[in-house]
Amino acid sequence: MVSFAEVIGAAQKGQGTLKLQVPSDWRQGRTAYGGFTAAVACQAALQLGQAPPPLRSALISFIGPVSGEIEARAEILRQGRSSLFVKTDVFSNEALAFSANYVFMANRDSVVDFPAESAPIAPPPGEAVTWDRKDEPAFARQFDFKHALERSEIRAPRFRTWTRLKHREGVATPCELLLLADALPPAALNLLRPPAPVSSVTWMLNILTATPSSPDGWWLLDSSAQEARHGLSSQSMGLWSSAGEAVALGMQSAALFG
Repeated sequence: MVSFAEVIGAAQKGQGTLKLQVPSDWRQGRTAYGGFTAAVACQAALQLGQAPPPLRSALISFIGPVSGEIEARAEILRQGRSSLFVKTDVFSNEALAFSANYVFMANRDSVVDFPAESAPIAPPPGEAVTWDRKDEPAFARQFDFKHALERSEIRAPRFRTWTRLKHREGVATPCELLLLADALPPAALNLLRPPAPVSSVTWMLNILTATPSSPDGWWLLDSSAQEARHGLSSQSMGLWSSAGEAVALGMQSAALFG
């Protein structure tokens, strides 16, 4: 199994660029796993030649299949006193296949202190039942999964799991979050009878803390469909540390082929 750190280590690097081959271990059908592509694009942004503030937001479009040899190209859109806006495009077979805007921003003093909702109810990782996804997309073998939903909710348009990247060493924190946060199937998949293909279209993720951390490596992921009709679904997403800290909130649209 090729880890993300090994992929980046073997890549051809430039200032704000990465060229690499998508390993089969990170594929999802005919394309790379979306979280992998987002993390590669973020890594290119981190290589622009300066130490950016913490990653706080990502706006992502999955334009086409990402496979074979790919190239990520990052450019600075704007740099302010506390923020840095970076655009990264990923090309596959010389065609634009992925585009993202990443916002890096330092904390600022504010009179507002309104925290996100606490983590949803879930058994602790040590008591949760393992979800074996070895027969699912190849990329799923890069993670450990444990069920975190009540049995009565398993058929609802929702997924909630404890998730852990198996090989975290050498992975930049923002890249780890992007790898993790998209690891669940689109929640509308539970509505498809029989199962049918689904494909992410857009993804927005806001990171709520400048210092995301979960020391044991386990993160609670939750995805819930808000609407699914006419071949398109919209879902909300959340990520919490094993200590219960809200780390990221997002939304995603996915195409339904069934």
